[in-house]
Amino acid sequence: MWGVECFPDLRSLPSVPDHLVVMRAAASVPGILREAAAMGTRSATLYATGFSEAGTDAGRALEAELRKAIEDTGLAISGPNCLGNLSARARLLTLPDDRVLELVPGPVAMVGQSGTTTPSIARTLMDRGIDVSYVITSGNEVGLITADYIRYFVTDPAVRLIFCLVEAVRRSEDFLAACRTARDAGKPVVVLKMGVSEGGRRAALSHTGSLAGRVEAFDAVAGPAGVIRVQSADGAVDVIEMLLHASEPRGERVGGLVYSGGVRGLAEDAADRHRVPLPEFAPETRARIRELLGEGQPSAIRWTPTAISTARWKTC
Repeated sequence: MWGVECFPDLRSLPSVPDHLVVMRAAASVPGILREAAAMGTRSATLYATGFSEAGTDAGRALEAELRKAIEDTGLAISGPNCLGNLSARARLLTLPDDRVLELVPGPVAMVGQSGTTTPSIARTLMDRGIDVSYVITSGNEVGLITADYIRYFVTDPAVRLIFCLVEAVRRSEDFLAACRTARDAGKPVVVLKMGVSEGGRRAALSHTGSLAGRVEAFDAVAGPAGVIRVQSADGAVDVIEMLLHASEPRGERVGGLVYSGGVRGLAEDAADRHRVPLPEFAPETRARIRELLGEGQPSAIRWTPTAISTARWKTC
């Protein structure tokens, strides 16, 4: 077809594929995986939809059949209901995105349950000159889950930061353990958590079949595990860029320096919105600054000796 040699089935291939990209209807996927595993294939990416996210008994039954096939074969499975992956290190690209022109290993590794949002954040980072080593769209996570990817990313010395787009956490203890491993390795885990509203939870259920829990519960356990939660894709990009250039703060003291009354006002509003106290200078400090810089200058300068723990980053 179009000058490319095609084969009618897996058995007709001239060699055994290490990795299989499966773009077939959902009902055929379990059988394909069993056939591939019998040949010696070790992993696969599944694009098919129509499993539990369909919200039907038939879809749930089909996902149970798929899960059994994965357990029986031991294949490493990404998906289903995903849009492929990118591994710059392995020179592998299964994302249907012709805007990715070059695979350059970089300091960021990404895994997300959304197949379009996760790559779009990656492209924004690349536009800012930040290369991304991995982009995984994990879909329903019937096989590999977010925790598995985090643990693998930690082992790559080129990766300095891990980003996750999460609708619902599969096997929460594994996720928290993986995040603690990343934290202890000095690799921040930045999470954009979807489903924080009632409407968002309903969307998550219909998207990947995930029942997203309350965000307060997520923060209560994920924050101490080192997770930095952001509230938007833009926030994710900004925090990732900042952490790569400035690294995560080691202490609990924060300084602020502004250059105008207007900027100070915006900073004050942001601090109040995120419940970050901004104490005034001590009288003797203000007097010394006035002596050095002249009248009016101290009002535009703030030093903030306040405690902001890692968990506080969830408001970014």
